[in-house]
Amino acid sequence: TYQIPASVRGQVPHAPPLTMTDVRVDGERAPPDRALELPYGRNLLQLSFAALSYRDPTLVRYRVRVDRDAPWSDPIREPALQLAEIGAGTHIVEIAASCDL
Repeated sequence: TYQIPASVRGQVPHAPPLTMTDVRVDGERAPPDRALELPYGRNLLQLSFAALSYRDPTLVRYRVRVDRDAPWSDPIREPALQLAEIGAGTHIVEIAASCDL
């Protein structure tokens, strides 16, 4: 039998890296790897993403925030975000993943 060393068992797992899987503006696909410029009247943004983790996917939680000064959301299970009625200006959407222990 193989035993996992205690030093490994006690480690807190690193946050899994994220990848953007789909970006849509008013239902139309947009490139996931570049900044978006939303014209007036087209401000429904849908983001789908995935955490790259070998752990059970039901353990992954996501937090999001729009703009760096905004608070992080409560953890969510669904790897998707929909933003409607986005105001004028420059916004940065941040997404973080973690795994429940």
